[in-house]
Amino acid sequence: MQDAPEREAILLGLAKFLDREVRPLVKDPRAAFRVLVGAHLAFTAAMESTDEEADVNAELARLRALTSDTSPVPATIVEKKRRVVLLEERLGERIRSRDTDPAALVAIRDELKKTLVAKLRVNSPRFDTGSDVG
Repeated sequence: MQDAPEREAILLGLAKFLDREVRPLVKDPRAAFRVLVGAHLAFTAAMESTDEEADVNAELARLRALTSDTSPVPATIVEKKRRVVLLEERLGERIRSRDTDPAALVAIRDELKKTLVAKLRVNSPRFDTGSDVG
């Protein structure tokens, strides 16, 4: 009995198949665009799952520092993702607050840029994420 291929390999194979084999055969531009979108979604899902745990851990660590969160670190990836959402909301409130120090806003921007670059590396790997971005 053979082991099944990993999810990432299946999704990458699907993305390549849709982009290289199916899309050139589709004559309707709207349908061809939908095939392209499907290929991109499959590719993105594969890339997200490859480093998902490390990416969520890094984002959670940045948000915990920015929000001074001292609660225990969640144990599971699902709980960590929930905490990320909660801390993003808390950070949004801090950013909108008129009491937030301008120097703190600069530090927040720098940390959020790191999260943006990490997400762009997954969703748009050809996007230039050099240090001069933003």
